[in-house]
Amino acid sequence: MYKKPNIFIISEIDIIFGNAIEELESIKQYLTTTTNEHQWMLQSLYVHIYSIFESTLYKSLYKILLAFPNNIKDIKKEYINDSISDYLTSYSLMTPLVEVIVSSFTRDFAYEKIENTLKRYNDIVQIGWNIKKCPHIHELKEYKLERNNIVHQGTIPNNLNHTKIIEKINLIHSILNEIKDKFDSKYNQYTKQYLIEKSWYYVFGNAIPFNCCFILNNNSYVINAEFIKNRTKTLSSSEKMLFLLFLTNYNSAVLEKRIKIKDLCTFASLTNTTKNKIGYILELFERFPTLLQDM
Repeated sequence: MYKKPNIFIISEIDIIFGNAIEELESIKQYLTTTTNEHQWMLQSLYVHIYSIFESTLYKSLYKILLAFPNNIKDIKKEYINDSISDYLTSYSLMTPLVEVIVSSFTRDFAYEKIENTLKRYNDIVQIGWNIKKCPHIHELKEYKLERNNIVHQGTIPNNLNHTKIIEKINLIHSILNEIKDKFDSKYNQYTKQYLIEKSWYYVFGNAIPFNCCFILNNNSYVINAEFIKNRTKTLSSSEKMLFLLFLTNYNSAVLEKRIKIKDLCTFASLTNTTKNKIGYILELFERFPTLLQDM
């Protein structure tokens, strides 16, 4: 029996960090071309740049916990205990639980010591980042304190100008690049193709070999219509249901006239294993609706 795959593609993380870095560079470009020195504008940017850092941590943490729910065990006990996480993470459709947990975790971002926050972040996303060896921690601690003072006390840092803000942009940019590199190193095997094949074998095992259903053509996969035509004749009713649910997300016409409603069994007659696979298919294509397009 094949293990349920983690629904994850590393490009999700690359996009999150890429968008953050692009926004930082856009702000930097603006500051190098404008003479606007209004304090309200400078304060807003000073706060916003740090919020880019926090929101990037939040978004990447959320993606990792959705894909690797067993990492929930590394969350502080007040959020969820081990016995609950063992039970819940064995099922699909974990999104509501993860949203609650990540929201609880990120409430600590504003007030907890930054080194503690980053250590717990690293423990959960498991990228092997040694916080103690990060050369920017002291600067980041000062920046966080100044940001909090602006937001909560209205205290403006000394010499708040374009130069100081650009320094903070460079600081956050450098840290985000370091974290992104750690992610790419840790999760580089999680490509789109890896997820497709692992998902296929989890749902169908060797009963319907992936390489028989799909033919590699010019570095992309196309459906082997002749194999599907013949194979659907010998599938069980539950296999036909799984086949229908999965391949409809490739092309709704693929199984036209191949599988009829009368060929499918009732949901109540399905085994728990098959029901879990249906749940997995629903979650897979909820998260990646175009996964089978342009393979």
